[in-house]
Amino acid sequence: MTAEQTTAIDPSDDYLARAESIASIIADGAAEGERERQLTGAVMDALHGAGLFRLLLPASYGGGEVDPPTYARIIEAVAKADASAAWCLGQANGCTITAAYVEPAVAEEIWGNDPRAVLAWGPGKGELRADGDGYRLTGSWSFASGCHHATWLGAVSVVKDADGPNPRVLATLAVGDFFGETALMERQPRNATVRALEDTECVAVWRVDFRSEVKRHPEIAVKMLSVLFRRLSDAAQPSS
Repeated sequence: MTAEQTTAIDPSDDYLARAESIASIIADGAAEGERERQLTGAVMDALHGAGLFRLLLPASYGGGEVDPPTYARIIEAVAKADASAAWCLGQANGCTITAAYVEPAVAEEIWGNDPRAVLAWGPGKGELRADGDGYRLTGSWSFASGCHHATWLGAVSVVKDADGPNPRVLATLAVGDFFGETALMERQPRNATVRALEDTECVAVWRVDFRSEVKRHPEIAVKMLSVLFRRLSDAAQPSS
C-alpha cells in the first residue's frame, strides 16, 4: 500500500488500525528523518492519509475526537516505528485542542478548509501589546516541534495592555468570584479581559463539567444569576 492510497479512508475505520497499517512506512523513513531533522514527505503523506494529525480535533472540523486511552495507544503504535514521528504527532495533536476554545471562524480557517493543516508552537518569550487597531508582537522562540511541516505556527505570548492605556473597569473580583461565564455557557468570544492585581490562584472549569454540575445542582445557576444581575446593575451606573 502506498502513502497516496491511504488518503481516502472510511471514517468508520479504527485509528489504531490505521496507525499500525502505516508502521512500515514510518519505520522506513526514520533514518532519513533523523539525518534531515524533519519527517519525510512519505511519512507525512502516510500520517495525513490516515488522519492521525486530527485525532483530538473536534469532529465539527473533521477530527476524530478520540478518547485519551485510545489516543495514547495510537501514539504508542507510531512510536514503535519511530519515536520522533510519534513526538511530532503528539505535539501537533495537542495543538488541535485549541480548536475548541478559539472562535469557530478561526478554527474553521485553520483546520476546516485544509485537510493537511498542522499547528505547531514551542517555548519562547513574547509580548503582545495593543497598537492602534491591532497588536504589535515582539519576542523570540526557541523551537517548535514539527515546524518544518506545520502550516500554522503559534507564538505563545503575554498580552500587555489589551484594553488600551485607560481600560474601563467593569468589576473588581474577590475570593470566590467567577468570570468567563459568557464563554463557558454560550461558547461566545470573551467580551472582557481579566488582570490580576496580586498573586492569584484560579480554578478552570470545563464547559461539559460545568453543565453537568448545574443539572445536578440547580442552585448554582440561581446564585450565578444573582451575581450577574448585580454586575449588570453596577455596570449601568454612571462612572465617577
